[in-house]
Amino acid sequence: MCTIIPAMSHEHLKYALDQTKMQIEKVFEGFPEADLDAKLHDGAMSPRETLEHLCECYQAVLTDTEGGKHDWGSFSIADKSFANLLKQRDAMRAQAVEAALNEDDEHAAMYGFNYIALHDAYHVGQIVQLRLKLNPDWNAYEIYGSE
Repeated sequence: MCTIIPAMSHEHLKYALDQTKMQIEKVFEGFPEADLDAKLHDGAMSPRETLEHLCECYQAVLTDTEGGKHDWGSFSIADKSFANLLKQRDAMRAQAVEAALNEDDEHAAMYGFNYIALHDAYHVGQIVQLRLKLNPDWNAYEIYGSE
């Protein structure tokens, strides 16, 4: 059984989710559409594949918080255009975040922490590396926004 770290509050989770939301938006901001299918290496996901994969993770959060069991690998977005993938990412992530934050069940918070906050950050790092490979002058610190 998963248990959330006792000191973890919904405020902490919301902060982590907000930070990774900003990072996932910033890493794709201005991303050249011509490079959407580029990969760091043969075994890596492209940015296009990453966006669809993130949407599947958000779907898994929704399915699991509703008491279901997500069937990994069964998810697919028909329109894989960059604009649609970004739109789907935003909509599905917002739904998944709401599910993770609005449930009284600690499992929902864990799904939010693991499948959204930590997982988004993992893929942000991959896309940062790809952007730097494709454009060494790109400012990777932009993912943190400005305070």
